[in-house]
Amino acid sequence: MMSKEDILNAEFLKLFKDSGEFASFMEELYVRGTEKMLEGELDAHLGYEKYSAEGRNTGNSRNGKTSKKLKSKYGEVEIEVPRDRAGSFEPVVVRNCWACGFLNQRALLSGWVYLLTSGPEA
Repeated sequence: MMSKEDILNAEFLKLFKDSGEFASFMEELYVRGTEKMLEGELDAHLGYEKYSAEGRNTGNSRNGKTSKKLKSKYGEVEIEVPRDRAGSFEPVVVRNCWACGFLNQRALLSGWVYLLTSGPEA
């Protein structure tokens, strides 16, 4: 299993030429991490993973994605939120209200590192 220190080692951090590049990386990590967690939430909601045969003829399935703008410490970012056909998917990571546009970035980053270090590939 990889640790946080393994992921953010000195060699990796040397790849960034300045704080702007690092900030851009963190914004991208924030967006991609949020989108992956939303996909995981939809998998749990539907009861099967994407492209799984278990999902055939279940009455509800994936139905594309919709864009959503979030305010974060990285500024306003746009993410893709997955949908289901029945319209019953209510994400927890990104609630469906304007007042809830702020995410807890520390919790998100911790969750993303956990996914990276404890997934089936780890």
